[in-house]
Amino acid sequence: MTPGLHSLRTLILTPMGRDAKIASGILDDAGLPAFICADPGELHQQLLAGAGMVLVTEEALLKADPDPLFRWVAEQPSWSDLPFIVLTLRSAPAIGPKAQVMAVGLGNVTFVERPFHPTSLVSVIRSAARGRRRQYEARSRIEELRENRDLLARQTHMLELLNQTAMRIAASLDLRIVGQRVVDAGVELTGAAYGAFHATTSEAGESRQSYAWSGTQTDIFAAFPMPGDLIRRDDIAREPVPGGSGSAEDAPRMASYLAVPVLSRSGDRLGGLFFGHPDAGVFDDRAVLMAGGLAAQAGVAMDNARLLQDVQQANATLEARVEERTRERDRMWRLSNDLMAVLDAEGALLAVNHAWTAALGWPEEHLRVTNLFDLVHPEDAGGIKHQMRRLKRGDPISNFEGRLRAEDGSFRRIAWTASPDDGLLYTVGRDITAQREIEEQLRQSQKMEAVGQLTGGIAHDFNNLLQGITGSLDLVNRRLTQGRTSDVERFTAAAMASAQRAGALTHRLLAFSRRQPLKPTPVDANSLIASMADLLRRSLGERVDLELVPADGLWPTLCDPNQLENAILNLCINARDAMPEGGKLFIGTRNAHLDGQHAGGAGDMRPGRYVCISVTDTGMGMSPETIRRAFDPFFTTKPLGQGTGLGLSMIYGFMRQSEGYARIESDLGKGTTVKLYLPYHGGWEDAPEANLATRPEDHHARSDEVVLVVEDEPVVRKLIVELLGDLGYRVLEADDGPSGLAILQSDQQVDLLITDVGLPGLNGRQIADAARPVRPGLKVLFMTGYAENAMPSQDFLAQDMELITKPFPMDVLAQRLTKMMAR
Repeated sequence: MTPGLHSLRTLILTPMGRDAKIASGILDDAGLPAFICADPGELHQQLLAGAGMVLVTEEALLKADPDPLFRWVAEQPSWSDLPFIVLTLRSAPAIGPKAQVMAVGLGNVTFVERPFHPTSLVSVIRSAARGRRRQYEARSRIEELRENRDLLARQTHMLELLNQTAMRIAASLDLRIVGQRVVDAGVELTGAAYGAFHATTSEAGESRQSYAWSGTQTDIFAAFPMPGDLIRRDDIAREPVPGGSGSAEDAPRMASYLAVPVLSRSGDRLGGLFFGHPDAGVFDDRAVLMAGGLAAQAGVAMDNARLLQDVQQANATLEARVEERTRERDRMWRLSNDLMAVLDAEGALLAVNHAWTAALGWPEEHLRVTNLFDLVHPEDAGGIKHQMRRLKRGDPISNFEGRLRAEDGSFRRIAWTASPDDGLLYTVGRDITAQREIEEQLRQSQKMEAVGQLTGGIAHDFNNLLQGITGSLDLVNRRLTQGRTSDVERFTAAAMASAQRAGALTHRLLAFSRRQPLKPTPVDANSLIASMADLLRRSLGERVDLELVPADGLWPTLCDPNQLENAILNLCINARDAMPEGGKLFIGTRNAHLDGQHAGGAGDMRPGRYVCISVTDTGMGMSPETIRRAFDPFFTTKPLGQGTGLGLSMIYGFMRQSEGYARIESDLGKGTTVKLYLPYHGGWEDAPEANLATRPEDHHARSDEVVLVVEDEPVVRKLIVELLGDLGYRVLEADDGPSGLAILQSDQQVDLLITDVGLPGLNGRQIADAARPVRPGLKVLFMTGYAENAMPSQDFLAQDMELITKPFPMDVLAQRLTKMMAR
């Protein structure tokens, strides 16, 4: 057997007689390797070459100088304790100073009496070999532990250097400083001898400038192309870099080559990192990984630095913007690391990586004694407990989102992937807080696009309406100037019609914005729809067959019946237009009890009880893209000039203002169903079966009835005062809230207050509330065209208070006054 580090051969030293040959023969017959040493000197040399044990006679040790052998035994490594088998002529070694010195000096010694039986010797040899083999195994484990320790130390050093570099470049705003720090760190982390960073100087990335280099007096990478992707060569002499002419003649030799691009957040190329070494095959996968990580960190830092330079060049005094860019840079740097952890089944954090500290701010020593649920947002605790139960059952999870509390008290949204193994939970989390913020910004951008469409449509429609009003009034003025009064009424009617259309448009806009003043009352949807049947059939025409499908025992709901009628009518007209060749239209009702699962599937719908009104047609249907945009303002599939695009957006606004929801279900060629969900109303107080308006008889005021008009718009105020005078009322007027309140707090008689809701100084409701203590029976009629800070809600109107919406016909105002004065 060739001696070596794991040799199990037996070295035999028996200089007298035939003992050596006899022992060697016995071992050879047993298949055990052996080597006969001629003298102690040869024994010492063979021990250095490797041995499993030593078989020596007692007299050989006593006659020779044992000190060299004892020194070798004492100098063995900690894992080694070489077995010695001493052949004696007695059953035990002689008792004496030499025998004691021999036993102590050899250490691991076994005495075998001669003559011996071959089986006994083989047994002793095998036992010693097993012990020696365990020593070799211990040596292997020790060496493995040492290698792992050294590897861990190297990796720890690399991670510390990588993190230190990231922190240092994150704190720097100078591209040259950033480049130099990245190059210096890259040379150490990749094992390179040379390194450089080249930055692009044009938007196309064609021009470049050398910003930093290391390991040489000059930049030796200028002749190599800017990398568009990772480039690695074990030997550029055998495998040249495409587009590269190589180093200059006086440059140091380079065989191994590694280049990675440095990219911005948007994917634009900011530059490239270059590394080289005179030896071939230096850059392994670890070096590639380190270089890529540095390039990513450098891209974030350099992108931030360039952005900051642009801001400073635009306006050097905008310090707040600089701070925001710095915070953005810091946030983006933290997002480049995933949160990895090992937890027990109860959520205790057993091990975490440095990304936790980078993302949340908690020191690692604090996290290692923390339970995950101590950091979870209270609203997310239930969901995370559910996922923990799944993991305990052995089910892996992925893309589960939850929020964790950072050291500063804020919360970060983390997307988790986790897997159980041997009673422990292994998790990886990615910070997606910034991603969610970007999604919210996108939604805001889409809202602004909708506002742009809305304002353009408003301008177009109102210009047409104003043209009808101003043109009619101009012709009336011309006729009056000419003394021709016979056809004046025709033009005033045209102006009134345009004004009424303008009023209807503003109501649609208010419904879309969920700001229209509503008059919610308990409504029986079945009765309301039944009362509309004749109107709907006339609107649909003969080609559309209308069928009502009311549900028995339908719950009441609370909403504005007028607006609900408008919504149903709009849906029916849309359904008619979707069936140009005719078809069937079904209007159904039902009670709907939506639990958390169904409501969650409907977006922002809350669980609870609802009254569902469905309008189903057999028309052309809608594509998914049309459904997605159907509720957008001014979105229409009708030809130009045949639809404003406000119908469905008005319905959506009315439903949301009524705490309800609207949903569309449709397939192309199979028809469409629009479902209106209105909340269940527990109180039943004379729900109207239909919107049956009656016109009261004309009222002529008594001469002692006094009305106070508070309106800040002079034209509107004068028109109302003029009407009240024609009706026979005595009229007081004020142009703002404080002036009106002063009259009410005086001794003057006031039987009824007419006030705009939105007024300078005090709004209409504040005036009424301030006047009620001194005039408890005061009747109040509010006028509104929607005021943001005084929007009438369901509990806005108290006793003896009513509301009228601008614009209103003067005869409607007169009817309302008649009704209120008659109480």
